[in-house]
Amino acid sequence: MKTSIDKNNSDMLALFQAHLDAWSTHGKDTNFEFLHKDAVYEFPYDPNDKMRFIRGKNAIIDFIRTISKGATNWSFEIEESYLGQDSGVLWIVFNGSAISSKGSRPYNQSYCSLLKTKDDKIILYREYWNPDNLRKAFE
Repeated sequence: MKTSIDKNNSDMLALFQAHLDAWSTHGKDTNFEFLHKDAVYEFPYDPNDKMRFIRGKNAIIDFIRTISKGATNWSFEIEESYLGQDSGVLWIVFNGSAISSKGSRPYNQSYCSLLKTKDDKIILYREYWNPDNLRKAFE
């Protein structure tokens, strides 16, 4: 993994890892303390308009617990991370894979995500990915 050596980067990567762990376990036994109460998750390329913007900690928890169950065997690998110019900003490049619950098709995706923090918690998570990969696995 390429990354700058910095405590802020390390702390923010730990928050991001908590997000990935929650996704991988469908939120089971997750306390979601990594989320700010006013957090927003954005998925600009999601074909479902209702899921492009998820607002508030409780809505995000419901989203993760519901949507992540659409696949099993989630696996993620962080490739690179970069601190933003502003404090509390991290860009992450990572890969993910899973097996779709619909037809047992493989799902492979490369992601580029923006993470912003407030009070040492995720306040904004924006994820960019290829919607064609999603369609191939889940439609």
